[in-house]
Amino acid sequence: MPRRPLSRRHLLLVFSAALASCATEFKPYMPPVDLPLQDAPPGQALVYLLRAPHDSKLVRVVEADRHLADLDSGTYTVISLPPGRHLLRTVAGLPVFGEMAPPLAVELAPGSRRFFALSGVATRFVYGLPLPELETAPGSRRWTEVTELDAQGLMSIGRLVMPEAGAL
Repeated sequence: MPRRPLSRRHLLLVFSAALASCATEFKPYMPPVDLPLQDAPPGQALVYLLRAPHDSKLVRVVEADRHLADLDSGTYTVISLPPGRHLLRTVAGLPVFGEMAPPLAVELAPGSRRFFALSGVATRFVYGLPLPELETAPGSRRWTEVTELDAQGLMSIGRLVMPEAGAL
């Protein structure tokens, strides 16, 4: 009796079975757990500083001459400041590179909690393909105040970085 070649239907069944044997156990979608937020110490205010992923520059956050934190891509930190007006500057490592964002002027009330995200990585197009800038111009990033919900989302995919001593 001559052997018949497998039909397309049989080949599809064999490939489907092979693919199904590689599948892992089904897990239902679990939304990210809300991260607990800190409460401001008495007579202080908290400022959450968040970095979005895919921005490779390490930046330093300073106020006057006080170094507050170093933030890498996809990180965040929490700093405690007294109520009043503060001017936070963002520099890239060494002062010769200049400021990476315009200064962030923030007015803080006692017991408040504010959230700011650094954004603005430029991309350039080469032959229609988006490529990240190797060096972005000073001031091309911006601090933007975000809602608590947006901050929770960034923190859920980010990594906590402890601020410098005396900043919390």
